[in-house]
Amino acid sequence: MRQLLPLPFTRTNPNSREDSKETASSKARWKPKPGKTFTNSGLAKAKRIAFPEFSRQPYQRSTQQRLGHWYALPFLSLFSLVFRETKATCPTESIWPCTCSTDHESDYMNRWEDWNGHVRVDCSNAMESGEILSALRNAKWPSTQLWQFYMKFNKGVVELPEGVLGDLSFQWIYVWETSLKNIHPLAILPSSKRLVNLTIKHSRLKDFPFHNLSTFDHLKELNLDNNTLTSVPALQSDSLETLILAHNKITQLEENRWATPNLRKLNIMSNSLTSVPAFKFDNLEILNLSHNKIMQVRVNGWATPNLMNLDLSFNSLTFVPSLMIDSLEILSLSSNQISRVEENGWATPKLRKLYLKSNPLTSLKALKMESLEMLFLSFNAIARVETNGWATPCLRTLRLYYDMSTSVPAAKSDSIKRLNLEKSETTEAGDDGWIVPNEEELDIRRNPLLEFPFPVIKSLEKLEEFSCSPCNLGPTISSGLLNFQSNALKRVSLENGGISRLEPGAITGLSADTRVSLAGNEITTMNERVFQPILKEMSQGHGFLDIKNNPIRCDSSLSWLAFAPGLLRKVLGSCEDGTDLKDPDLMESLKVISTMACPPRPQCPDGRNPLLEFPFAVIKSLEKLEEFSCSPCNLGPTISSGLLNFQSNALKRVSLENGGISRLEPGAITGLSADTRVSLAGNEITTMNERVFQPILKEMSQGHGFLDIKNNPIRCDSSLSWLAFAPGLLRKVLGSCEDGTDLKDPDLMESLKVISTMACPPRPQCPDECGVKRRVATSGTGPVHMASGKEALIGEWPWQVAIYDRAVEEIICGGALIAERWVLTAAHCVVDYEPFFSIRDERDFLIYLGKHYRNNYMDDEFVQTKEVAQIIPNERNWRLRFQSDLALLKLHEPTKLTNGVQLVCLPTQEYLSRSNALQGTKGWVAGWGLDASDSPSKFLREVRLTVYDILSCENQTATTVGKLPELTDAHLCAGHQPDTHTSTKCGVKRRVATSGTGPVHMASGKEALIGEWPWQVAIYDRAVEEIICGGALIAERWVLTAAHCVVGYEPFFNIRDERDFFVYLGKHYRNDYMDDEFVQTKEVAQIIPNERNWRLRFQSDLALLKLHEPAKLTNGVQLVCLPTQECLSRSNALQGTKGWVAGWGLDASDSPSKFLREVRLTVYDILSCENQTATTVGKFPELTDAHLCAGHQPDTHTSTTYETLCEGDSGSPIVFQTNSKQERSPWLVEGIFSHIYMNETQKCSELRPGQFAIFTRVHK
Repeated sequence: MRQLLPLPFTRTNPNSREDSKETASSKARWKPKPGKTFTNSGLAKAKRIAFPEFSRQPYQRSTQQRLGHWYALPFLSLFSLVFRETKATCPTESIWPCTCSTDHESDYMNRWEDWNGHVRVDCSNAMESGEILSALRNAKWPSTQLWQFYMKFNKGVVELPEGVLGDLSFQWIYVWETSLKNIHPLAILPSSKRLVNLTIKHSRLKDFPFHNLSTFDHLKELNLDNNTLTSVPALQSDSLETLILAHNKITQLEENRWATPNLRKLNIMSNSLTSVPAFKFDNLEILNLSHNKIMQVRVNGWATPNLMNLDLSFNSLTFVPSLMIDSLEILSLSSNQISRVEENGWATPKLRKLYLKSNPLTSLKALKMESLEMLFLSFNAIARVETNGWATPCLRTLRLYYDMSTSVPAAKSDSIKRLNLEKSETTEAGDDGWIVPNEEELDIRRNPLLEFPFPVIKSLEKLEEFSCSPCNLGPTISSGLLNFQSNALKRVSLENGGISRLEPGAITGLSADTRVSLAGNEITTMNERVFQPILKEMSQGHGFLDIKNNPIRCDSSLSWLAFAPGLLRKVLGSCEDGTDLKDPDLMESLKVISTMACPPRPQCPDGRNPLLEFPFAVIKSLEKLEEFSCSPCNLGPTISSGLLNFQSNALKRVSLENGGISRLEPGAITGLSADTRVSLAGNEITTMNERVFQPILKEMSQGHGFLDIKNNPIRCDSSLSWLAFAPGLLRKVLGSCEDGTDLKDPDLMESLKVISTMACPPRPQCPDECGVKRRVATSGTGPVHMASGKEALIGEWPWQVAIYDRAVEEIICGGALIAERWVLTAAHCVVDYEPFFSIRDERDFLIYLGKHYRNNYMDDEFVQTKEVAQIIPNERNWRLRFQSDLALLKLHEPTKLTNGVQLVCLPTQEYLSRSNALQGTKGWVAGWGLDASDSPSKFLREVRLTVYDILSCENQTATTVGKLPELTDAHLCAGHQPDTHTSTKCGVKRRVATSGTGPVHMASGKEALIGEWPWQVAIYDRAVEEIICGGALIAERWVLTAAHCVVGYEPFFNIRDERDFFVYLGKHYRNDYMDDEFVQTKEVAQIIPNERNWRLRFQSDLALLKLHEPAKLTNGVQLVCLPTQECLSRSNALQGTKGWVAGWGLDASDSPSKFLREVRLTVYDILSCENQTATTVGKFPELTDAHLCAGHQPDTHTSTTYETLCEGDSGSPIVFQTNSKQERSPWLVEGIFSHIYMNETQKCSELRPGQFAIFTRVHK
């Protein structure tokens, strides 16, 4: 991504003031004050001491200041004082365009002797080598022995001449992303006695003074990665340990006269070598020769007795002879032209890993490698695997996916743990004789098996993962076929297999933690006999059943699940009409269907047994119990909490008569349904405790259940008064007082109310009639109730108030009408807190009553408008903002109560308020807030929320948001737990706080705001040590990118190793050291390119990356929405629509961007794109409706500015808002950047309007 701005370059005046107005170029070349240094108390960090006075002050202090500072630390030795005093840092005068700073963050600071060496000279801003020479020579350096010379992202300096560094010597010289071509042999000679690391990479170095290396006594690493070197002479260096020459143009290595006795690592990958000399390195351990053109290697002639890792992948080898390297542990030969491997004569006693992926191998019969642990044979042409002829007693992992294996005979191996046969051509797998007792993972997905080898499973006693998605299992899985024998089984994947029916016992041997996926099949009925045993096992652990994308019929056959909430929680899926299986309304309807459709079941006999101890645990196992009778039983005198915990949703009757029971603890009887009849008659109960009986009666009040408490000595005193205020609960009680008075006697209830008011202080009374809904006639001109149930019925909530803010000309809050002149609302709606607490003017607000639609022109005759006369916030709200967030609004005139405007009741009964605050209670809320598109709702919406106790609320909020809320008993918490709603909000931008240490937004607007595109992913390639592509985070563990970023096409299609990559989330700056706390790094677990990409490279240029662990969604990391609406995707693909793309690709100087850039491109139809591309480039592109074309027409941009995409932007998403008129509407990805048509010699900086970016459409 780049921008061309032909602006004049302005040099910075060395004498300009630091706070003067800067031009765009002077900002790029910021100049500090003379002598300015930057410290971070690294010495203090190393010794775990603090310097509060001077921790951020320059070290250029007088002797008195320094000594005074150190005298304050009596525990430091005199030696420390002297050492501190004599060690100098930077010169006092300016050395611009270079800068000098002290670096205290390096590991070297942990050693006292290296403290002086931590002076860093940065000349990244120099325009030519002469500036560096002048700046460093003219300065007065306290010491010439420094730590690091640094130059990065420099396009001006092309050579380092003799004397450029003066007499300064360095331990590290680090040059990266520059135009450096030549280094004079004497340029770095002053550092010959101190230099430890010399790095010049991603530059244009044509030659290097290799013959001088023998003079550098302490040089351990020489890194010349990514330059233009063509040859390497024999090197002489006694100290050199690491030599990196990757990504050059080297065609030959001198064979003789090498003298590098301590060389341990040699990397010559990605060059043009066709052959390699007979290496003679006594201590060489790692040799990387991958990505060359090597056709033959005589490894056995090498003198490398300590070689452990040899990488020859991506070459042109055709034959692998038997190797004789005693020390070799890892050998990579992937992506060659190897058709034959010599099977005998191997002398590699330590070889553990052998990679032979992506070769034209057709067989491997007699492999004899006794130490081999991992063998990778994927993407070959092997037709039959004869593992029984192998002598590989330690083999643990065998990968054969994407081969041509048509037959897999019975394997016999005590060592194999992981066998992968995915996407081969296997039609037959020997089902008898398999002896693999330690197998942990078996993957036979995407194979055309004619018959599944079910007996194989029985032999896998340590199996952890079994994947057969899709396999030839359908349409019916018979009883006993998938009989797992492993106690360690974690995952069973049977997706997309055409399965329509499972017989009882089809899948057995699962553990409580096994995750089973049957997604994408043809299952229509969830038979209780099949799935109940599976779910019951899972209910004991963390396992679950994924049955998504099946045409499940949600009829009476599913009613058994409605009565088993513990099992239902373990199911992921939906009905064929899209209704979630966990939908409460669905479950309620299934319960009703069940009672209508099912005949009565056999009853349990009455119990009259002299049990010494009641077997309470038995009850928990009876999930279909309808009647329970224990009259009399040895239950009394007290039934403790939790003892009668019923698990049956079909429970109709509980009889506990004549049991000598005198007391029940709260929660003694739980699990009752609304229709359960409970009899406690004939016991010794004297007190009807509210905490015991109120939950029981509340449940019964929803149905036909009742409580029989006759023939108990009930005391009808103040302890029973709570029942007098609950007529709905009282109706569910059968019984009388100890004096014979019926509990429902009106006089008794009135007297109990009087007793209650005498015992408790008077409470505010409700109006005579409140909380009543009236029927409202509607004209039918607008929707009354949406199919989703989210829009409220007109008049459904007649006490609902809308508060209109005249300052913003919008409805800002809701409220409740509690009296004709009084509205209850939240205090923060009508007060200000900044700069201090203040009550806003009453005239700022207007009150709507009886309102339904947001727009006034749709109001009917029930809507009333009232002015506010007085605002009265809760007095505690002044100090505790959200601890007492209530306010009263007094209206100028009384409200007229009509069918559309009514009062809501205030709570006056403590027991009822306590009951409503219990976890699991459901309440209704209505309002005009933002809807799912983050737009203000056009009408009054309603939502039903579940109440959660304060502790659960605090814990879940802390887990989800990362912040523990401050809640008290003055709060009520309601919503949904994460396990009740699976959808994650996507396409939402969050505000990201920035430290201000770097640019947030350039004046040109081409650098994105930090956090502007929180779904943007950077894909890092370990092979090239660089961010190579972008991507889009579409789920916590899934990234969408371009296939060509992660696969190879030469010599034939192959998926690269997942370990080659990792991804950055929340990243803004290319340099890692500038990352903030929002940046996350994730390893890649799986690469899944679009299967059409194998044949049509740029026609289906999409791939999915599965991450090893889920991304943590924060303000800086969010998901982008996938397109789900065909009409919206068609609209976004129309010519003239504008979308946004971000990336780290090449900029106008043909260098990788230092930060995330953004560009807004215009979409053009395919025909216009093809014609214009043919005119501009001279080549007619091959485009289809699977592509999206975006850019700029030649007549839309002048020659002064042009924005486009470039190399390095591949994989980045083009995103559109679902509603461009609403600032906060979600963003969705419509395409992934694939390619751009260019001339062969054309650079990014030479791209012009009419050369369009081509995206692969996601919706297609």
